[in-house]
Amino acid sequence: MRKALLLMLAGLVVASFSAAQNYPSQPVTFVVGFGAGGGTDLTGRGLAQAMGQYWGVTTTVINVTGGSGGIAAEQVITAARDGHTILVYPEIIAAQAVMDFHPTTAFEDWQHFTAAGFNGVISVRPDSPYQSIEELFDHVRSNPNAVTLGASSAGTIWHIQSELTRDVAGLHFRFIPYQGSAPAQVAAVSGEVDVVWTSIGEQRELLRSGQLRPLAVFTREPIDIGDVGTVPAITGAVPELEPFLPFSSFIGLAVPRDMPEEIQAAIEEAYLAAVESDTFRTLIEDQLNGTVLGYDRAQSDEFVRRNTSVIAWLLYDLELAEKSPEEFGIPRP
Repeated sequence: MRKALLLMLAGLVVASFSAAQNYPSQPVTFVVGFGAGGGTDLTGRGLAQAMGQYWGVTTTVINVTGGSGGIAAEQVITAARDGHTILVYPEIIAAQAVMDFHPTTAFEDWQHFTAAGFNGVISVRPDSPYQSIEELFDHVRSNPNAVTLGASSAGTIWHIQSELTRDVAGLHFRFIPYQGSAPAQVAAVSGEVDVVWTSIGEQRELLRSGQLRPLAVFTREPIDIGDVGTVPAITGAVPELEPFLPFSSFIGLAVPRDMPEEIQAAIEEAYLAAVESDTFRTLIEDQLNGTVLGYDRAQSDEFVRRNTSVIAWLLYDLELAEKSPEEFGIPRP
C-alpha cells in the first residue's frame, strides 16, 4: 500500500512537471473585467499580443464586465491552475474585498505582474461653460450634486480620486458609474454627463480631436499631452490634495497564487519580455501617455500590498467600502 501511494505521488509530480515544461500547450485567454477600448482592455491586449508572440501561441482577450471586475475575477480564480486563463486587472483588485465585489484579497489570493501606470484627467465637452478647473469646482461647491460626473465603476481609481477630492474640498458631484472608461467618455461626448474623469491615455484621441477639453490632471505638476498642450495640475485648484499625491492607476496581470510555481515562472518570463518590447512600450508611453512599470513578481507583490492598504483604507475612511479592511487582515498604511 505504501509503495503504491509513493508511486502515485511520484506520478503526480512528474505529470505536474511535464505540464509546466509544455506550457503553454494551448491558446491562452486573457480575461478583462471592463469594457473594450478602456485602459485595462488596451493594456491587456498589448500584453496578450506580445506574450503570445514570445510563446508562439494564440492569445485571446475577452471582456467579462459586471461587478466592478468581480465577475472576471471569479472566472479566473475558478479556472484550472494550468496558466491558460489570466486576469487583466486595474487597481480595483485592491478594493474588491472591502467593496464586496469578490471575496478574494489582492495579496492573499493572487500573484501579480504589474505592468503600467496612468494618470487621471478631468475633462468636459468643448462647449461646456467651464473654462477652467477652478470655474468647475466653484460651480460644484455652489450647486452640490447638480453636476454629473462619469467614470468607470465604483471602487475604480477614477471614482476614488473624485471621492477623495470631494472629501478634502467639499466638492459634491453626482457620480454616474459605467462599465469601463470608454462608455463613460462616450457619455461625456454625447452630453449624457457633464464631466468625465478617466486616464489621459483613454481620453487622448478625444482630446486630440477636440471632442473633449481637459481641465486638470490628477497630479502635483502640470502635464504636457503632446499636441493637446499642457494641462494644469489639480493641486492648483485643490492644494489640500498635495499630501495624497502621487495617486494613479496601475494595470497588470494576475493568476491564482496557488498556481504551480513552474507555470508562474513561465508566465513571468513571457510577461517580462512583453513589457520590454518596443510594441508594448510604444502603446503605453506614446499612445496611452502612461508609464511602463514592468515589475516582476516580487516587486509587484510589494507594490500591490502597499497599494491595497492605501486604497482599502481610503475607501473605508471615505465611507464607501462595504466592509472593514480589518476583516481581511489589511493593515493601515
